[in-house]
Amino acid sequence: MKITQVRKRTGEFVAFDAEKITDAIQKAMLFLGIKNRKKAESLTKNIIELLESKQSTFYKGAPTIEQIQDTVEDVLQQRDERVFKAYTLYRRSRGIAREIKKYFKINDDLKLDVNALKVLEERYLLKDEAGKIIETPTQLFKRVAKAIAAQDKLYGKDPKKTEEEFFSAMRNL
Repeated sequence: MKITQVRKRTGEFVAFDAEKITDAIQKAMLFLGIKNRKKAESLTKNIIELLESKQSTFYKGAPTIEQIQDTVEDVLQQRDERVFKAYTLYRRSRGIAREIKKYFKINDDLKLDVNALKVLEERYLLKDEAGKIIETPTQLFKRVAKAIAAQDKLYGKDPKKTEEEFFSAMRNL
């Protein structure tokens, strides 16, 4: 039976998208200088087959993100050690970034890495008198976009439109 849903870390169920697995593998491969989409697709096919063989063990037949990532690691470890290492390092760094967000209570959907979060925390995010962070990276981006766009008033332009453009550019990194 085909996997149609995935359980996110929040417990929410979303549609299964095999392309996300292929993209993650391809990013690990590109990090190593390997450009081979067909290989990433072939690995994804093996991963999906393995997931589907274990589907009866998943809650409501839907694997969690962690179960999918564990399966990706299992297949990569057997098929390509270098890509396996690159993938696991990336996965670990994303986990650390989630922990930092959780620790600093940053409820934000931006996919910032550990270094970016640390720099934002140390230098740019607003803090109260006690040094506690009082804004998220998204709020920072909105604050900066608004300050930059405010200058458009001086030139007869629409600052709201410019603010949206700058915010979008920053949010999309």
